[in-house]
Amino acid sequence: MEVHLYAWIITVIVMITILAIDVLIIGRRPHEPSMKEAGLFIGVYVTLAVAFGFGVWAIPVRVTRVSSLRAGLPSTASRSTTCSSSWSS
Repeated sequence: MEVHLYAWIITVIVMITILAIDVLIIGRRPHEPSMKEAGLFIGVYVTLAVAFGFGVWAIPVRVTRVSSLRAGLPSTASRSTTCSSSWSS
């Protein structure tokens, strides 16, 4: 599986930005968060995670046959041979 360099760069920049916002802006206000504030932040983080998932799904990734064979996926010929030999015995 080959992931483009721009996908890695975007991912790292977004993660560093989120961490910086969380530590530098949100962390500077030491207080007990309300349920509304906590729910808002959870909603933002879940939305960002879902957006990242859609982004990963949308970015074209080239999978070569060699990498699928290395993953242990059986080929069609070996499956049909295995099935026919198991039924004949």
